[in-house]
Amino acid sequence: NDEKKGKKEFYTDQDIPGLGKNYLKEESRLRAIDTYSFCLKNYALAGLKRELSLRIDAGADTSLEALLEGDIGSPRWEHERGVLTGEGLGSDIVKDLEEYVRIQEEIAGSVQASKEKDDARGARIISDYPSAHPPASEDGFVVQTWKEFEVLEKEVAAIISALKNT
Repeated sequence: NDEKKGKKEFYTDQDIPGLGKNYLKEESRLRAIDTYSFCLKNYALAGLKRELSLRIDAGADTSLEALLEGDIGSPRWEHERGVLTGEGLGSDIVKDLEEYVRIQEEIAGSVQASKEKDDARGARIISDYPSAHPPASEDGFVVQTWKEFEVLEKEVAAIISALKNT
């Protein structure tokens, strides 16, 4: 019955060229779509942040109209702007910037969770694993990821403040 509505339990190469002899379950397909959308939003919102920073530094117009409908300025921003609006963003700059911070925090949290998972698995398999590997909270890559997130969070707060003062 779901297949008649366009939903399938699984997909094959006949449904999705390139799968070959593999198959794809509907649950995995939907998860992949969500992940792709998440990455597109991150890309577009990073572009919004960069474009706003450039415009603020140059004393240029940062209004919603100027950003979304005005002079493009660069092919990169033209593409990012198209993705931004295509993903249903761009109607509230402050909310979009806050969403960018949320996404970046989720990414940083995922980095730490992945290392924590490695730590747990490593300790189960190798008895002295903890003595040779720092815990996730002290891992250089995890620490650096959180430091970069904190810098980004401050940069976005400064952009929001500048926008509110114009």
